[in-house]
Amino acid sequence: MNFASCSKAWTIGDLSKCQPMGLNVDTWLVIITAIFIPASIFLVKYFKGKINSSSTCRIPYKFFGSRFRGLCRKIKPLTDDNYRIFSSFGPNGGHTERSPKVVRTELDVWYGLRSKIVENNHIIKNLINENWDIIPKRHIISFRRWLNHIDAFQAHVTMGRADYRENQFPSEVVEIIKRHA
Repeated sequence: MNFASCSKAWTIGDLSKCQPMGLNVDTWLVIITAIFIPASIFLVKYFKGKINSSSTCRIPYKFFGSRFRGLCRKIKPLTDDNYRIFSSFGPNGGHTERSPKVVRTELDVWYGLRSKIVENNHIIKNLINENWDIIPKRHIISFRRWLNHIDAFQAHVTMGRADYRENQFPSEVVEIIKRHA
């Protein structure tokens, strides 16, 4: 039976007369159900957990993990440079695991180099903001804390005595960047 016959059967309300490819409506219903139900189950399982609490779709990490890796590779040299400056010249930076914490009193070099950290942080902040959609959900809080630290440190440097103790550098981002770079 052809399409015109099925259209006529639909119009008169008797689908038993519509038998495309020699199969009746009940058989087609079984075939469509056999395809639709497993496909629906697959889609639900696949996308389960892919939507965050604000009902916007987060891109699955397994698809764009390489993009996050690329972001980390861009950020890592900047964080390495910041660490080098802070550990070599910062007020609390002169300690190692073997030696006790050293507080430096001669900070002229540190005051001169803080602007380089602010410059690196500005680049890091732009990279994070431009690539926010590829940051894995499990790292979002750490990256928000990092952005808060960047803003607070910049205010501390530009305003002199601005207190940023509540926005210290989130040390876990070092491991995140290292692991993915």
